[in-house]
Amino acid sequence: MPNTRKFSELRREVVADPARAQRVAAMEAAIEHALLLGEIREQRSLSQTDLAEVLGTSQARVSQLENQSDLYLSTLKRYIEALGGELELAAVFDGERIEIGVPAGAGADHRLAE
Repeated sequence: MPNTRKFSELRREVVADPARAQRVAAMEAAIEHALLLGEIREQRSLSQTDLAEVLGTSQARVSQLENQSDLYLSTLKRYIEALGGELELAAVFDGERIEIGVPAGAGADHRLAE
């Protein structure tokens, strides 16, 4: 059986360690200021219909993606690339940033289409 703990136990550990609590607060602040996918698309001056055409899907599907709380990385990558960007992925441990590479073609996502 996997080693599982209650969230309340983890929260107590974080609060008890000031350095850890500060890192968590900084991450929460960064997440709070992060842009949503639709906001990024709007900053790029594209409509959902424009993006749907690039992705080969419908405007309704683009709307679903923008409001979905859990996406495949491959879907997010295609969305960002359709906006003209490049998706970068990294893990941060105690201030150390480690870039995470995703092999080309890995996890091809066919869920963009309806």
